Amino acid sequence: MEEWCNIKAQPGANCLIKHFGGHGVPMALASNSPRVNIEGKIYFHQGWKEFFSVIIGGDEVASGKPSPDIYLEAAKKLNVEPSSCVVIEDSM
Repeated sequence: MEEWCNIKAQPGANCLIKHFGGHGVPMALASNSPRVNIEGKIYFHQGWKEFFSVIIGGDEVASGKPSPDIYLEAAKKLNVEPSSCVVIEDSM
């Protein structure tokens, strides 16, 4: 947990999140990580928690990525159709 404060966001991530958030675009964060780990990681990125109206961990769905379960749950919690969503993946 103490190492997470040193994890840097992908290039452009802060700008993109603040841009979408500043324009009222609803955003969800969906990660295979357990929810408690996600909360710990984003704590160190100023403003991120406030911009994501939905946060879903891999421990909250039946099947993690690459199964679509986590994405479908995120769309459901955002109250939008999955076909109206864009997914931005941070894996390299």
